[in-house]
Amino acid sequence: MVRKGPLQIARTSSALTLSEASYPLVQYIPRVDVDTSQLERSEHTTYCPYKGEANYYSIPALGETGLNAV
Repeated sequence: MVRKGPLQIARTSSALTLSEASYPLVQYIPRVDVDTSQLERSEHTTYCPYKGEANYYSIPALGETGLNAV
């Protein structure tokens, strides 16, 4: 479960955790397990030669903390 205060953003038993070099751990959660009504598409993108392009979402209810959080 991904929870921030009273918000429950996702509930899953299928998350994958990626450990890559010295970067912080990243969790990948299936979209079907995410409450997307709490997300807003961001203009932020990144590119990895192995994983391709990544798009980001913000969680407006969290204010600054929620920017590009997903």
